Amino acid sequence: MAAFTLTASGIKVADDGLVSTIRAKEAITAGQAITSDGYVVDPEDSLKLNIAGIAVTSAAIDDTVVYCYDGSIIVSDTLTATRQIVAAPSGQLQYDDDLLSGDYYIIVGYTTTTGVIYMHTEDTGFIKV
Repeated sequence: MAAFTLTASGIKVADDGLVSTIRAKEAITAGQAITSDGYVVDPEDSLKLNIAGIAVTSAAIDDTVVYCYDGSIIVSDTLTATRQIVAAPSGQLQYDDDLLSGDYYIIVGYTTTTGVIYMHTEDTGFIKV
Protein backbone atom coordinates (compact mmCIF):
# COMPACT_ATOMS: atom_id res chain seq x y z
CA MET A 1 0.00 0.00 0.00
CA ALA A 2 1.25 3.47 -0.87
CA ALA A 3 -0.16 5.49 2.01
CA PHE A 4 0.37 9.22 2.40
CA THR A 5 0.60 11.25 5.57
CA LEU A 6 -1.28 14.53 5.91
CA THR A 7 0.59 17.39 7.56
CA ALA A 8 -0.98 17.39 11.03
CA SER A 9 -0.74 21.17 11.45
CA GLY A 10 -2.31 21.73 8.03
CA ILE A 11 -5.72 20.12 8.65
CA LYS A 12 -8.79 22.32 9.12
CA VAL A 13 -12.49 21.55 9.15
CA ALA A 14 -14.36 23.28 6.31
CA ASP A 15 -17.60 25.19 6.87
CA ASP A 16 -19.65 22.11 5.92
CA GLY A 17 -17.61 19.79 8.15
CA LEU A 18 -19.24 18.10 11.14
CA VAL A 19 -17.05 17.24 14.11
CA SER A 20 -17.24 15.28 17.32
CA THR A 21 -14.85 14.24 20.06
CA ILE A 22 -13.78 10.95 21.55
CA ARG A 23 -11.28 9.81 24.18
CA ALA A 24 -8.17 8.34 22.54
CA LYS A 25 -7.36 4.75 23.48
CA GLU A 26 -3.95 5.05 21.81
CA ALA A 27 -1.80 7.89 20.47
CA ILE A 28 -3.50 9.51 17.49
CA THR A 29 -2.00 11.95 15.02
CA ALA A 30 -4.12 14.48 13.16
CA GLY A 31 -4.78 13.13 9.69
CA GLN A 32 -5.22 9.51 10.71
CA ALA A 33 -8.50 7.65 10.29
CA ILE A 34 -9.92 6.74 13.71
CA THR A 35 -12.57 4.38 15.04
CA SER A 36 -15.62 5.22 17.12
CA ASP A 37 -13.84 3.46 19.99
CA GLY A 38 -10.87 5.86 19.97
CA TYR A 39 -8.36 3.69 18.13
CA VAL A 40 -6.48 4.27 14.89
CA VAL A 41 -8.26 2.43 12.06
CA ASP A 42 -6.54 -0.74 10.92
CA PRO A 43 -8.25 -2.71 8.14
CA GLU A 44 -6.17 -5.74 9.06
CA ASP A 45 -7.45 -5.81 12.67
CA SER A 46 -11.07 -6.91 13.11
CA LEU A 47 -11.32 -4.85 16.32
CA LYS A 48 -10.34 -1.57 14.60
CA LEU A 49 -12.70 -1.40 11.64
CA ASN A 50 -15.59 0.84 12.70
CA ILE A 51 -14.41 4.12 11.19
CA ALA A 52 -15.60 7.33 12.82
CA GLY A 53 -13.71 9.86 10.68
CA ILE A 54 -10.38 11.65 10.31
CA ALA A 55 -8.65 13.12 13.36
CA VAL A 56 -8.22 16.90 13.07
CA THR A 57 -6.25 17.13 16.31
CA SER A 58 -3.56 14.89 17.73
CA ALA A 59 -4.04 13.20 21.10
CA ALA A 60 -2.13 11.06 23.58
CA ILE A 61 -3.76 8.07 25.28
CA ASP A 62 -6.79 9.20 27.36
CA ASP A 63 -6.78 12.69 25.81
CA THR A 64 -9.70 14.01 23.79
CA VAL A 65 -9.34 13.95 20.02
CA VAL A 66 -11.48 16.02 17.65
CA TYR A 67 -12.45 14.29 14.42
CA CYS A 68 -14.45 15.15 11.31
CA TYR A 69 -17.08 12.56 10.46
CA ASP A 70 -19.00 14.28 7.67
CA GLY A 71 -18.47 17.16 5.28
CA SER A 72 -15.06 18.41 4.22
CA ILE A 73 -11.62 18.92 5.65
CA ILE A 74 -9.11 21.30 4.12
CA VAL A 75 -5.52 20.13 3.99
CA SER A 76 -2.30 22.00 3.28
CA ASP A 77 -0.94 19.04 1.34
CA THR A 78 -1.42 18.81 -2.42
CA LEU A 79 -3.66 15.88 -3.29
CA THR A 80 -4.92 14.56 -6.61
CA ALA A 81 -8.48 15.74 -7.22
CA THR A 82 -11.48 13.44 -7.61
CA ARG A 83 -9.92 10.29 -6.20
CA GLN A 84 -11.42 7.96 -3.61
CA ILE A 85 -9.56 7.91 -0.29
CA VAL A 86 -9.30 4.75 1.80
CA ALA A 87 -7.75 3.93 5.16
CA ALA A 88 -4.67 1.75 5.11
CA PRO A 89 -3.07 0.01 8.12
CA SER A 90 -2.10 2.43 10.92
CA GLY A 91 -4.92 4.78 9.91
CA GLN A 92 -2.88 6.30 7.10
CA LEU A 93 -4.76 7.46 4.04
CA GLN A 94 -4.21 6.46 0.45
CA TYR A 95 -5.85 6.61 -2.95
CA ASP A 96 -7.94 3.57 -3.80
CA ASP A 97 -6.08 2.93 -7.04
CA ASP A 98 -2.87 2.43 -5.03
CA LEU A 99 -4.35 -0.73 -3.53
CA LEU A 100 -2.61 -3.97 -4.37
CA SER A 101 -4.11 -7.41 -4.71
CA GLY A 102 -4.69 -8.80 -1.22
CA ASP A 103 -4.85 -5.39 0.51
CA TYR A 104 -7.60 -4.67 3.03
CA TYR A 105 -9.13 -1.19 3.16
CA ILE A 106 -11.93 0.95 4.59
CA ILE A 107 -13.59 3.78 2.62
CA VAL A 108 -12.98 7.28 4.03
CA GLY A 109 -14.20 9.66 1.32
CA TYR A 110 -12.83 11.34 -1.77
CA THR A 111 -10.89 14.40 -2.84
CA THR A 112 -12.98 17.15 -4.40
CA THR A 113 -10.04 19.45 -5.19
CA THR A 114 -6.28 19.29 -4.64
CA GLY A 115 -6.73 20.53 -1.06
CA VAL A 116 -10.08 19.16 0.12
CA ILE A 117 -11.20 15.71 1.27
CA TYR A 118 -14.95 15.16 1.46
CA MET A 119 -15.69 12.73 4.26
CA HIS A 120 -17.95 9.92 3.23
CA THR A 121 -16.97 7.25 5.71
CA GLU A 122 -18.44 3.82 5.34
CA ASP A 123 -18.26 1.27 8.13
CA THR A 124 -17.71 -1.43 5.56
CA GLY A 125 -15.86 -3.82 7.78
CA PHE A 126 -12.80 -4.65 5.79
CA ILE A 127 -12.73 -5.14 2.09
CA LYS A 128 -10.01 -7.13 0.41
CA VAL A 129 -8.90 -6.33 -3.12
